[in-house]
Amino acid sequence: MASHTRESYLAGSIMLWVGLLLILYLLGLVPSPSILPLFLIGVGLIFSAMSISKSDSTSRYGLPSKVILGYGVLAIIIGVLWMAFTVQLIVAEFVLAGILILFGVIF
Repeated sequence: MASHTRESYLAGSIMLWVGLLLILYLLGLVPSPSILPLFLIGVGLIFSAMSISKSDSTSRYGLPSKVILGYGVLAIIIGVLWMAFTVQLIVAEFVLAGILILFGVIF
């Protein structure tokens, strides 16, 4: 019975995170390239919190808490690297635009 409660908490947490990301996107606070990295970071945090709160007694079919924590940390690392790449790409676009404007003014 506890596993069904944990699954509903997991589903509810992910739906809440997706809803918050959608609201932030619609308000214009989050650019579209940043949605997927933020989703991965959020899911990683949810998995990590779930593994920390999980007791050590696992059922026969459940994953151990260390495996869930590993998946959470992996999702966080991938999300942070993806976000860093996205930010660097945006900065590179502004630098390129500035260089083009500078050369346009010079020539």
